[in-house]
This record gives sequence, C-alpha cells and structure tokens, in this order.
Amino acid sequence: MAVAFSDYDTTLIEKTTGLNTAQLSYHAKLIFCTHGSEGSSIWENGHETLVPSTPVKAVDPVGAGDAYRGGLLFGFTQGLSPYQCAQLGTLMGATKVSVDGPSYQLDRQALDTILS
Repeated sequence: MAVAFSDYDTTLIEKTTGLNTAQLSYHAKLIFCTHGSEGSSIWENGHETLVPSTPVKAVDPVGAGDAYRGGLLFGFTQGLSPYQCAQLGTLMGATKVSVDGPSYQLDRQALDTILS
C-alpha cells in the first residue's frame, strides 16, 4: 500500500495519529510527501529519499497535488521505480503551477529523461 500527501496533510495526520511520517512509513509500503517548491520525498521503513523539484515560476497552485498524484499513478502503470514515479509527479506538479488554469503541456525532454 502506498499513500501520497502534502506537508500540510502531514501536520494533520501527525496531530490525529500521534505518529510522524517516519513512523507511519513502517505501516505503509511507500509514503510520498510533497513539499511545494522544494520537491517531494519518498518514505520507506523510516528512511526518507528526497526528490528535487523542477525550478519554475509559480503562477497558479490549484491542481498541483492532483498533477503530482497523476504523475505517480502514470509512473506506476509504466513499471517505473518509486523514485522515477516521484520524479514524474514532481515534474507534473511543477509544470501545472507554472501556468494559469487547468491546461498545460509537459516538457517532452524532461519526461524522456525520467523515463530513460
């Protein structure tokens, strides 16, 4: 089982459960946590792996989390590693915040770098 949430969600989860992300990672196979412009991280058995963000000028944050999770899910369907899935999610989220509104296009070269 994998779960994805944001830094904001983390504070609510910790407050509700009394467990921090490292502790929670022993109860889920993988935890993906987004950190806004700082990228994301993957937690597995108490160990955190950081995934750097793609630097962009943020224009509209609405939909960034959905774009991140969409990248994760697409990556899993393609058989990518958890790290590659998080890279793809981070790229998708960064791409989404760089435009106003719901429509955006992914940089094919950046995508190919992750997929290779």
